Parts: sequence; C-alpha cells; structure tokens
Amino acid sequence: MKSGSKKRSQGGGGYVVAALFAGIGASILIWVLGEIRFAHVGQQWPKVQATIISSRLESLGVKSGYAPQVLYKYKVQGHEYLSGRIFVGSRAGSKNWAQSFVTTYPVDKIVEAHFNPKRPSDSILEPGQISWTNVYGAIAGGSLFILSGIVILLVGMPRGRGLL
Repeated sequence: MKSGSKKRSQGGGGYVVAALFAGIGASILIWVLGEIRFAHVGQQWPKVQATIISSRLESLGVKSGYAPQVLYKYKVQGHEYLSGRIFVGSRAGSKNWAQSFVTTYPVDKIVEAHFNPKRPSDSILEPGQISWTNVYGAIAGGSLFILSGIVILLVGMPRGRGLL
C-alpha cells in the first residue's frame, strides 16, 4: 500500500515538472510572437523626432561578441522618454556589425523614432527590422521546453496507460 501511494506521489511530481517545462516553453514562444508583432506593428506607429544622447560599442565577452548601446530621447505630448531599442531581436553580434549601429546613430544626431500611441514609452528606431538569430534560438528553445515537458509526462505515466 505504501509503495502504491509512493508511485502516485512521484507521478504527480512528474506532472508538475512536465507542466512547468511546457509552461516555460509556451511563455518563451508567446514572448517571441510579441517581439515579432512589435516589429511589424511599429511600422504603423506615429513618428517623432528623437535625439541620440549616447552611442557606444559594448564588448560582451569573448564568445558573446559586441552590442551597440544607443540611447535616444524623444517627447510625446510634452513628456520626455528614453529608449535604447533599435530593432527587434539579437542585440549582439560581430564588432563590425555592432559598430555599424554606433556609426549610424552618433551622439546628437536627430532621428525618427516610431512610438506606440497607446504606450508612448515603447519606441523603436528601425521597425520591421528583425534580427532572426535570437528569434530562431528562442523558438527552438521554447519548443525544446515544450517537447521536454511532453517527454517527462509520457515517461512518468504508469505503464499500460496511454494518452489516447
């Protein structure tokens, strides 16, 4: 009797772990879809004049590469906002790639930023541009978490019981 109840509690824990993995995977995929939507919807957002206030190259370590750190300010209805979002996706790459953004957006340059009319603190300099490297990685990672949850669920099921 004790061994049977022990098996049930282990199975219940397996369900929790499976649900946790699947939930993490689903959250990652939902986040990715939101980022892709942000990139495309941003193209229809109103434009505002923005000023670059900081632009530098940041080393992320030997294997991580470099990231452009571009900060800009803009005003919407008298409120000033700061943002560092250039585009959606990876913010790290080769030194030349990152330097190209620092060169494109030097300090004091006046640029156009697209802002979310419903939440003006959301803005982007290059809407529609997506760096697919991180997007693909996040899709793969989210899918892997979901698949792991399914495998944990199936492995933890008592023998002789299937899903169908």
